Amino acid sequence: MRDMEMAISMGDSNYIKLQEEGSDWSYNSSWGNQMAKALEGWFHPGKDLNDSVLDVGCGEGRGVRTLLDLGHKNVSGIDLTQAKVDKGASEGLNLICGDVHTNILGHKSVDYIFTSHTLEHMYDLPLVLKNLIDATRKQIWFIIPIRETKDFVARHNPSHVWPINDPKEFTGILDSLGVEYSDLWETHRLCSELFGVIHCDKQN
Repeated sequence: MRDMEMAISMGDSNYIKLQEEGSDWSYNSSWGNQMAKALEGWFHPGKDLNDSVLDVGCGEGRGVRTLLDLGHKNVSGIDLTQAKVDKGASEGLNLICGDVHTNILGHKSVDYIFTSHTLEHMYDLPLVLKNLIDATRKQIWFIIPIRETKDFVARHNPSHVWPINDPKEFTGILDSLGVEYSDLWETHRLCSELFGVIHCDKQN
């Protein structure tokens, strides 16, 4: 577990409160539109629309709704914040509240996972990646902010308890887990991001 300025552990109320206070990209139309475009590009018509897709860190479910609008029939989401899950569920979306630091998802339980601006919120990122890889039969699509220094996070994104500065920090974790990844590309804006695909069906 990464050393952090506050002591947090699984289920710790301080950690949960910190994440509840963090931003949700579904509230921001600019970020939301960008993520929607990413989803549309990844889940092109060639995908089997009956395959199961899970949005990890779904918030109120904008990603879930986008996938449903693209024609996917088996889409669900999971988030740590009960209030966000309840709001999305009240609108008919299949969302659950849970902590992916645990093995809540089970073994090879979903075909695809999509996760955007979520992994940096995990206090034990290697454990979470291991759990997500174990739960996924095919691929994980991820978007994570990068080039985040500790000073930047302290000022602007305190809920990012595992900030990534160099992309090699992230790919190094994937290498240690013996999983293949591809299609890495980085945006260069005020807030840089790393996009990529983890091939859970091609583990070493």
